[in-house]
Amino acid sequence: MRQRTLLPIAIIFLGFLQLTVSGSNVINVDGDRFQMNGKPYDMWGIRVASASQSQELTDELIANLDDYKSYGVNTVAVFIQGSSGGFSDPFSTDGKSIDAGHLTRIRQIIEACDDRRMVAIIGIFYQRTMANYNKARRLASANAVVEAVRTTTRALKLHGNIILNIANEQNSAKYDQMRGGASRIYDFRDLQKIIDLCRVVRSEDANRLIGGGGYHDENNIVIGRSADVDILLFDSLGPDKDHQSGWHYDLYLANGVRGKPMVNVEMFGGWTARFVDSNGEGGYYPQSGKLAHCKEVDDAAIRPGLSVFFHSNAWCQGPSAGQPVRYDLAGDGTSTSPGIRWYFEHVRRSIENDKPEIIGVGSSQSPRFVRRSFPVSLSQMTVRTFIRWSPWQSVQTILAGSLWPRSRFFHRATTFSGGTSSSSWQPSHVASGFFAFCSIQRAMIFLAEMSWAS
Repeated sequence: MRQRTLLPIAIIFLGFLQLTVSGSNVINVDGDRFQMNGKPYDMWGIRVASASQSQELTDELIANLDDYKSYGVNTVAVFIQGSSGGFSDPFSTDGKSIDAGHLTRIRQIIEACDDRRMVAIIGIFYQRTMANYNKARRLASANAVVEAVRTTTRALKLHGNIILNIANEQNSAKYDQMRGGASRIYDFRDLQKIIDLCRVVRSEDANRLIGGGGYHDENNIVIGRSADVDILLFDSLGPDKDHQSGWHYDLYLANGVRGKPMVNVEMFGGWTARFVDSNGEGGYYPQSGKLAHCKEVDDAAIRPGLSVFFHSNAWCQGPSAGQPVRYDLAGDGTSTSPGIRWYFEHVRRSIENDKPEIIGVGSSQSPRFVRRSFPVSLSQMTVRTFIRWSPWQSVQTILAGSLWPRSRFFHRATTFSGGTSSSSWQPSHVASGFFAFCSIQRAMIFLAEMSWAS
């Protein structure tokens, strides 16, 4: 009798556990670092914003996830309302429901990522959809927008490996370019309204990571500093050699966006539509284009709180450049072997170059540093730095404490040879001066120890 009583209780308990979180992986943040299941998660991503617009695109994305993961690219960014690679509005007019087929495809992507210990950043609103391009918009009011956020949060609540992104490029002028006799129903360019929608998510799921942003620096600083935003999800336009992702990260950090990760979820925006060959087919990248993209990787590699996502209008959002959508990596970006694999190879090399060992002074090998996921207090840093530590160890401790960006000491120089990129750490003037100081310090410690020994 006792066994018969306990059996239904056990079944109910197991069912409750199943309903608590679907899948085995949970993404969270610790300060400005990502963690999965309580362990450091080094996020590298790709924007595949239209992947839920059809079953064909969903299947193609899932078929390529293993290839992405093999290079260390472990996160995808998808938008429910799509992108220039294909867009729609799957919400009901009141925002209280979402098309069942579309929701199934979103869940298929999330679950496929979960099976591979990957993360999906799920965006909600897209500017062309909300501006009623091609009469795509179904949401009918500001209240419907709020309800759509509630609906999305509730529908995905059981998935632990996702981050929600409120709106694509929140400062885009297209949100105000109404088409087909429509009127603007929600001002996504109003920063407070973005933050308000983050609060809506929080009210429905207190544990859900939520972010937002765009390509306007002042806006991003306001959004990033909000306590209601877990992650600054920003975008960048075409590459200015002095204003790439690392520059933006440093700017936001200096202006008070602290204690949270920053992710460039759309590298270079529409500028990437130019990477086509003479026949207009995507996937052709001259050396200058490759170097610009590789610098993004290098910037993120030396800033532990920064992640970057590959983006290509001519490849992953093909229709915007008159091409089909493609999620495969294909070739090395040449006219005879078009593709984006060269970028993924550079990401893998960057990850492999960040080794945990610190090579000491006098070694024939160049110094390499690992990203640190633990805090080092000022007192710990002071003691560890000045008690019998080598110059390399001193630098490691200071960098681990995140008191100065590693870029103050080194910059990564990327070169291409035969279609293959390579990176090397080059010391800055600050580094040279600091190492000279450390050498003098070591000499003084050595002399002191000799005098103590005698």
